[in-house]
Amino acid sequence: MPALPEELEEALTEDVGINNSWGPKRILVKNGKVVGVEFIKCLSVFDENGKFNPVYDDANIKKVEADKVLLSVGQVIEWGNLIDGSKVSLNTNHTAKADSFTLQTDEPDIFVGGDVMTGPRFAIDAISFGKEAAISIHRYVQVGQSLTLGRDKRHFHSLDKDNLNLAGYDAIPREKAGHDKTAAPKSSFKDIRNTFTAEQIAKETERCLGCGVTVVDEYLCLGCGACTTRCKLDAISLKRAHDATGKVFEELKPVIVRAAIKRKGKIIAKKIKGVFKKK
Repeated sequence: MPALPEELEEALTEDVGINNSWGPKRILVKNGKVVGVEFIKCLSVFDENGKFNPVYDDANIKKVEADKVLLSVGQVIEWGNLIDGSKVSLNTNHTAKADSFTLQTDEPDIFVGGDVMTGPRFAIDAISFGKEAAISIHRYVQVGQSLTLGRDKRHFHSLDKDNLNLAGYDAIPREKAGHDKTAAPKSSFKDIRNTFTAEQIAKETERCLGCGVTVVDEYLCLGCGACTTRCKLDAISLKRAHDATGKVFEELKPVIVRAAIKRKGKIIAKKIKGVFKKK
């Protein structure tokens, strides 16, 4: 069930009955009023390719009496006449079929991404698709360019969370929002959850493992910029800290010698300092 444990706990506290693996088939109406809902048993949610494609058992149906029915909000792509006359083909859930790497549809000059291609996913996924689509479009309009040559397919694999060594980190649990004890959740739809306190926010930020923190040795870095060109994720950038004027060729050698001696001295001093720190 795509819900957090605390959300399930809140639902059970409010005497909400949970019935998994049932999909609504139709709302039953009598004399213009709702009298119940007919459900059909769901056998599987995803197909062999991991895509959302529920399969139901038409022979296993049950009816639940009700005088009120709450519909959860869902979204579907409404294309209108946007792709009329094009070769763009759609899946059963109205998402567009496209190459998962280049994002190119059956219509060569139409590229898609985000929810219209994958269905509901995270916003960061849509942002990533936008960047990849921009690269594909730029290459497409350049005569002779390949849509795939030299591009990173980004075949990332999730970590095995049961096989991680986190001994060097504090295993701080996720913070939980408090509840408004004066509210009556069983008789109203008011959200009884409170926001995090200042102390909870501080604790929650301490859970960050700092996996993106890097350290650059300012005495060893030459500022050549090679790292910016080799990083496949464009995570490194160089910024001008200050302006400096160059020297004429005749004066260049003494400057280099002085700088080299100064740089070597700083490196040695830093190493000595590091040795004393370890002791």
